[in-house]
Amino acid sequence: MERRIIAGLSIGADGKLLEKVGLPSVARAADSADVALAYADEGADEVLFRSVASSIGALTTLSGRVSSSLRIPHSIEIDATSPDQVGALLDAGASRVVIQVAALRDPDYIARVARSFGAERIAVKIVTSSAADGWRVLEATKGVETEWSAITWARVIETQGAGTVFVESSARSSTAPPFDLDLLESMKSSVAIPVIASGTAERVEDLFDALMIGNADGIVAEELLHSGRTSVGEVKAYLVGHGLGGSEEVNE
Repeated sequence: MERRIIAGLSIGADGKLLEKVGLPSVARAADSADVALAYADEGADEVLFRSVASSIGALTTLSGRVSSSLRIPHSIEIDATSPDQVGALLDAGASRVVIQVAALRDPDYIARVARSFGAERIAVKIVTSSAADGWRVLEATKGVETEWSAITWARVIETQGAGTVFVESSARSSTAPPFDLDLLESMKSSVAIPVIASGTAERVEDLFDALMIGNADGIVAEELLHSGRTSVGEVKAYLVGHGLGGSEEVNE
């Protein structure tokens, strides 16, 4: 099965990139569209634009800018609270929209947008506590704990028609691994839809562990790529060199 390497970009209120990006091919490192195109050139399978206080308008504008020239899919992670907002992002060119709190507040909302736009265009993000706390779902990173267990909630997400689940483990300590491998493996064995691991990887080995041990279908990489310590191409070469399939698995 193909394992997707997704370049994650945090987008601010004005639609601009929040992180510093050390890509030598990008002259305007703060320009979200330029950076997305650079990651596509490096071999990324997808770009994920994460909203950090961004408006729907700013993200639809950004999506429209990149959709005509970006040859790989791009997703938007924002808590779109209405089908109209989801539709606006998709119409602008996004391949899918990743929601979170709106789904927790009304699980039937997942079904409504999935029916309207297609399962493959709707994803739900799950942020979880640690295994010691029962892998409870949090409303946000370090946010309020809900009544849902992560595995049960993933099954509900699948039943309601979403096509993908993104999983992020809330940091248990400053020294905790970026990915909860047991959680990923348990979730992967509990649902049939793709499971994407999201976390702050410090090393290429962290990505490998999430894909090989956690059995995730894909992984969101951010700071590790932005820092310039490694590239998408080097990540893919490492995966192949360490037994994670051939080029037909890690490339489109």
